[in-house]
Amino acid sequence: MNAIQMTPIDTARDHAARCLAASDGGTQEATDRLMRIVQEDDALFRLVMMPMLREACRSLVGLVSRAHRKAVWTGAESAVHHNPKPGKSIALSLVSATVRGLMDFPLPGGKRLGDASKGEVEAAQWSYRTQADDMNIKARWLQMIASRLHPNDVVSKVLTEADLEAMRTKARNV
Repeated sequence: MNAIQMTPIDTARDHAARCLAASDGGTQEATDRLMRIVQEDDALFRLVMMPMLREACRSLVGLVSRAHRKAVWTGAESAVHHNPKPGKSIALSLVSATVRGLMDFPLPGGKRLGDASKGEVEAAQWSYRTQADDMNIKARWLQMIASRLHPNDVVSKVLTEADLEAMRTKARNV
């Protein structure tokens, strides 16, 4: 008989699933629970953090890249002075020194627009279009849901899964 072998990441996911279940689906509470568990167990900490290290580094690079993209798109000076989130203005300040114009707009993956080929520009527009289309569908769906609710209503008390599915289908087909 073949026993199913749990990989380390499966074990970490099991912890996350248990925390999410114990929190009735509340992601913030589940996150806080999982953080406490991980912080108390050195082996689990390494298990969780080592695969996440790349993602953490990627996230930090992405933060600076998005700041750069914003600085190029809106104009560096505008992006630095109108950024409401503390901490991001530092990243925007750093990239503003290197921003010369729209040729510096970073495409997904980081390539500078001015150095991109037609195929790379088309791939970038497809990436943005796909994200925008997905977000527009979700926005239409959520608007349909909101339109069925009164100010103090809770979704699960007013709508069924079938209602939500029908609205999702409608939002996708608009």
